[in-house]
Amino acid sequence: MSNSNRYTALSDEQLQGVHAACERFERALLNEEPIRIEDCVAAVPEEIRSPLFRELLAIELERQSTR
Repeated sequence: MSNSNRYTALSDEQLQGVHAACERFERALLNEEPIRIEDCVAAVPEEIRSPLFRELLAIELERQSTR
């Protein structure tokens, strides 16, 4: 997950939720498990969906560019 200050409006607990979801997503990708960004975003509280979506998309794009 990016260490940017763009998520300063989120609480520490919310940031931890984003971070944990990103770790689960990356782990699934590494294990070649089927995983969709949409499902990950839908599984978290609404207030962290937007920042989580941006982070997961960045992870996916980075992964695509290294293939």
